[in-house]
Amino acid sequence: MSADICPICQKTNQCAISAGAAPSSCWCMQSEVSITTIIRQYLSVNPELTASLAAQQQCICASCLSHIQHTLPPE
Repeated sequence: MSADICPICQKTNQCAISAGAAPSSCWCMQSEVSITTIIRQYLSVNPELTASLAAQQQCICASCLSHIQHTLPPE
């Protein structure tokens, strides 16, 4: 699977790094939320996805991140 495709929705993830641009220009680096924390919470609720997402080594898109963030149960 291509590094510029979101492993969740299969649409472009708008990853600047996979496009060859500077990491600082990527949308994820500009995010006000901790993407790592949100993904960890998501995988703790959906452990069956851990292996497949880890194996793909792809970034998720901003839309999927937002959806995950708003559907996670409160900590």
